[in-house]
Amino acid sequence: GTSGTSGTSGASGTSGNDGAAGDAGTSGTSGIDGADGTGGGTYIARAEFDNTQALVGVSFIDPAGGLGIYTTAGATAGAPNGTTCSFTFTNEVAPPLSMVAYGANAQTNEYTITHLNAGGDNLTHKIKGFTFSPYSSSVANQVDADIFNLFGADAQIEIDFAKANFDWNRAGFPDAIEAHVYVMFTFPAAPASGGSGGGGGGSAPAPTSPGGV
Repeated sequence: GTSGTSGTSGASGTSGNDGAAGDAGTSGTSGIDGADGTGGGTYIARAEFDNTQALVGVSFIDPAGGLGIYTTAGATAGAPNGTTCSFTFTNEVAPPLSMVAYGANAQTNEYTITHLNAGGDNLTHKIKGFTFSPYSSSVANQVDADIFNLFGADAQIEIDFAKANFDWNRAGFPDAIEAHVYVMFTFPAAPASGGSGGGGGGSAPAPTSPGGV
């Protein structure tokens, strides 16, 4: 006899459960480490003169009262030697970017600003305390002090506070007012350390099991 007609399709089965998650991907490579982030401080030294106009005391101060604008950590002022004084900065790895002096004129209530060095007195201000060592160069017999990496460890700054260099001045009448000079030392900061690279992504989840009948 002839074939019967096809029956209707059954309803679709329910979806199967999700497959288990794949394994985590491998970690990304570490980022390049930066420098240790040391240095970069701003220091204020105050030099004071007596009624004979002799340099009698030099010290580091924090005029902002610990707000983090200035620092005194690792900074030392030596005893005056005539009109000169030497400074060390053990926390700094490179020489200062700038040194600015503010000489007090007690007669006129003014500070005379001098950027070391801008007035031809360079022979009176020095970086010293190190020993030169051989330096590899295409020019024979060269030496270097590595002050851009080891400044705080080996070097010191000597400044001559003579009146002719900074134009400070005392007042003697009607009341005696003695002179002083501020010097602001600003150092370059080393960059902060770099972080690690990101990790790799995880594997895609297993496909869903098919339903149906």
